[in-house]
Amino acid sequence: MEDDAQQIGYLVIAEAMRRFEEIGMGYEFGVQGIGECVVFGGTPRVIWHPVTGFILDKPYCSQDFIEKWEAAYGK
Repeated sequence: MEDDAQQIGYLVIAEAMRRFEEIGMGYEFGVQGIGECVVFGGTPRVIWHPVTGFILDKPYCSQDFIEKWEAAYGK
């Protein structure tokens, strides 16, 4: 089970990195915190939770980032 949890973590991090890179914002990628959710980036910030998946933390995102993210992945 622990190996499965680690593998899921690696997959989530890789997907977040891919998404930042795909919209041309790979230089903003980072892992800020891991707890009940995982926080990626700083400003801009994307949160991943097992129930909600990836969501923008819009107060920490530029309008440009929001537009690129939503064009690629929806709201």
